[in-house]
Amino acid sequence: MSVSFRGTENYVASPELMGAVDIAVALQKPLLIKGEPGTGKTTLCAGIASCLAAEGSQVLCIDADVGL
Repeated sequence: MSVSFRGTENYVASPELMGAVDIAVALQKPLLIKGEPGTGKTTLCAGIASCLAAEGSQVLCIDADVGL
């Protein structure tokens, strides 16, 4: 399955971020996303999950703040 993430209607991703997502998907490895509050981390994750689910992948999303 070849999925290419290009952002969503609600999230405009940079070329670098789109590349990082594509690499993580191709390698089937997790993608660590960190940043300041309100920068779109959860929206990005929801967009990636939606894209993968639309392509037929089973998706599990966990949103957790472990205080790191």
